Amino acid sequence: MIYKQNDATNNRPEGSRPLEADYISLSFAERIAQLKSEKAWAEGDRNAITLLHHPRLRLVLMAMREGAWMNTHTADGPITIQTLEGAIEVEVCGKHFPLLLQEAIAIEGRVPHSVKALSEAVFLLTLGPGEQDTF
Repeated sequence: MIYKQNDATNNRPEGSRPLEADYISLSFAERIAQLKSEKAWAEGDRNAITLLHHPRLRLVLMAMREGAWMNTHTADGPITIQTLEGAIEVEVCGKHFPLLLQEAIAIEGRVPHSVKALSEAVFLLTLGPGEQDTF
């Protein structure tokens, strides 16, 4: 049974897709190809798609062009960042962590961090719930 789904958007006009269900099977290769075929990627320095949006877990696939940078920000709950293509650098607490292919970092909730693409890169962002469970 699907509990939550996403409606079609300008970036993704093909229709709705499940965001929360009893199970969701994912192909990173298909979603990466989708990200890189969309207007947001063609015209900008990044593109992202939420793969799972559950009250206790969120998965976001993000593609960034070389040199793209996400300003310092925080997440309410713990996160992991895992590279699937290319290389990124994550800055946490004034320390720089280069993440090469298939490397990851875990960051506690409410800890400021930023992300910079060292090359064209794709990473999986996994977000856990914060104290307020604000998903």
